[in-house]
Amino acid sequence: MNNILHTFTEYLNGDKKLSENTLQSYKRDIEQYLNYVYKDLKQDIKETDNLSILKFINCQRDIGKATSTISRNIVSLKKFYKFIYDKKIIEFNHAIFIESPKIEKKIPKILTKDEVEKLLSQPKCDNNKGNRDKAMLQIMYSSGVRVSELIELNIDNFNIDNGILKCLNRGRERFIKLDNEIKNILNEYIVKTRPNLINDKKEKALFVNLYGNRLTRQGFWKIMKKYKVGADIKKDLTPHTLRHSIAAHMLQSGKDLEYIKDLLGHSDISSTQVYAKIIDKDIKALYDKNNMKF
Repeated sequence: MNNILHTFTEYLNGDKKLSENTLQSYKRDIEQYLNYVYKDLKQDIKETDNLSILKFINCQRDIGKATSTISRNIVSLKKFYKFIYDKKIIEFNHAIFIESPKIEKKIPKILTKDEVEKLLSQPKCDNNKGNRDKAMLQIMYSSGVRVSELIELNIDNFNIDNGILKCLNRGRERFIKLDNEIKNILNEYIVKTRPNLINDKKEKALFVNLYGNRLTRQGFWKIMKKYKVGADIKKDLTPHTLRHSIAAHMLQSGKDLEYIKDLLGHSDISSTQVYAKIIDKDIKALYDKNNMKF
């Protein structure tokens, strides 16, 4: 079991289009599946068929796994079975018959503008950490970048003269024009704060931790958790919440969906259209509150 998992992991590592999170998800899903096959079904992977896969999926459903998680399990299994079929470990790819459950796109949770203001006001700009955190949170909210994009930014991804930020996501580039306020905040961080944080002048990372190394996803989550408490925000708050929030707030202020789609780097506008549901929900709540009739 360990050998086939190791071989599959090496294969995944060679796929440059996959993010680190996706790689870990695939590996975790297949590790769970192999444990189920060998320990619960008492089968070798060569003996498995579509029934083995369905039993695993039903087991995941029985223990309360979300539909989105099960859907991802199936994607992982399809990739795994294609791999072992191509390697001639199995004679037939039974995963081709497995269909993913339909997932209804949920309305994302967002912060109100007041909550965003409270959160962004938390970093105290009287030290290097506070200045760094302010720059990161302001960029996260104003540009809608993903946390993976934020921590992967290099110093040369920002053009100080024109205020353009270059983001990379799975090999795809997009360019974001920062407004003057955010441009100045980032410029000040680069000129006055970052030199005090880095230990090696050759460090390329735009945002670094207090040891001078590139900030990690986990590190940024801890920063947000701290400021959430300080802002007394009761809602669940993740880095993606800020991305959802800026999209909804822009739509509320009159920006069109195509503009928001390009800003967020969505490949399909259907991903952006979900924010329109937030606006519809808000309007309906306003009518209900005032006992208005359509």
